[in-house]
Amino acid sequence: MSSITIHSTGAVSAIGLTPSVMAAAAMAGISMIKEQDYLSSTGEPYRMALVPDECLPVLDNGVTRQSSYRYRRMLQLLTLALEQIELDRKTPLPVMVNLPDNLRIDGQSLQVLQEIHRLSGQPIDWINSRVYQLGRAGGFSALQDAWSLIDEGQIEQVLVIGVDSCACPRTLLQWEKEERLLLSNVGDGFLPGEAAGCLLLKRTSEHSQIQLGAPAVSQETAHFYNTEDVCLGKGLTAVFEKACEPLRTPVRHVACGLNGESSHIKEWGISVNRLDDSQLDNQASLIHPAESYGDIGAASAPVLIAMVANMLGDSDIEGPVLTWCASDYETRGAVALWLQENR
Repeated sequence: MSSITIHSTGAVSAIGLTPSVMAAAAMAGISMIKEQDYLSSTGEPYRMALVPDECLPVLDNGVTRQSSYRYRRMLQLLTLALEQIELDRKTPLPVMVNLPDNLRIDGQSLQVLQEIHRLSGQPIDWINSRVYQLGRAGGFSALQDAWSLIDEGQIEQVLVIGVDSCACPRTLLQWEKEERLLLSNVGDGFLPGEAAGCLLLKRTSEHSQIQLGAPAVSQETAHFYNTEDVCLGKGLTAVFEKACEPLRTPVRHVACGLNGESSHIKEWGISVNRLDDSQLDNQASLIHPAESYGDIGAASAPVLIAMVANMLGDSDIEGPVLTWCASDYETRGAVALWLQENR
């Protein structure tokens, strides 16, 4: 019997240039969050987690026409992640790409896919590829569409990508105005980061690889920017229950996109309490690597999944593992991973 697996992963962040290094650093509690050269409106340095400039490749001429420093930096991060993926570079491949919801870029989605083609040398299946701008949980929307393509028998493999960078003064200033960044005068906020993550999903009958359940995506009307409604965690609860359906044993670990803001913590607390013992082990641990690499926004889902896949593959943790994220706007997403023997 065939199943959908994570065939190959690639990821980069401030705590490592591969998923395995990142996973080891996160489990060891290593943090790369520190004061950077970017200054707040009061002259206080922002604390962020950035990949060192010397680790980033130079973009070849002709890769992109975009002048945005943030966007070009995202392409540099993505180059490092794409180099780790086992691509055949012969057969056109569907690509699902999630970008920040607040990113301003010129042109259409087709240009983004063309740039990925130039970076990777991989032929693109233009018809089945998609570009999303859904923030932190948008990677699960990309993953859900990729999973469906394979599950319906249309495609054998799909590449899922998420990338984001906080290296943008305009974006940092906007977050500061909203009092969302942890500064000396703000006690409830997050610390930004940057990352890129890639997942190659594939249909296979080999049970030794990491199995992927059906991704779940839902909408939460009472999101961060909707201050009129009270968040009751309905959207997050829905994706938790859906993601746990294929599991035969309770979830042993939860890897999440919590960034430190109290609104997301409250939503998590309400939602997780609705899961019963058959869905979530009472001793389940919570993995929240944002304390190591910052809030990596649109890259959250593929990076989390890439790290968890490596932890499972190296027997650092036992599955099943539930991964989830909540965007600043409506999107909520989750998916379960496991090795065949610990489903």
